[in-house]
Amino acid sequence: MMAEVYTDRDQCRMFNVSYYDREATLIVCADVLLESKDYDREHRELLEPYGSTKLVLKRTLDHGPGWWAIVPDAEPWTPAKAMYCKRF
Repeated sequence: MMAEVYTDRDQCRMFNVSYYDREATLIVCADVLLESKDYDREHRELLEPYGSTKLVLKRTLDHGPGWWAIVPDAEPWTPAKAMYCKRF
């Protein structure tokens, strides 16, 4: 089973992604994601080991609003993808 993470409506607005759309992608560094919300222990334990690593989050038809699967990053790094790896 893939690891899953939740983003609320405010985070989705902050990261410029839809809270509801299916088959969406969010690319964000784990530390930036952690700083964007007061996550519960389960989410912190999942995300903290990633440090400042870029995460690729995908929402599919199987995910409810705000839920994402952490998937392997098969795409090359580009400056545009670094957008959500800068500190707020």
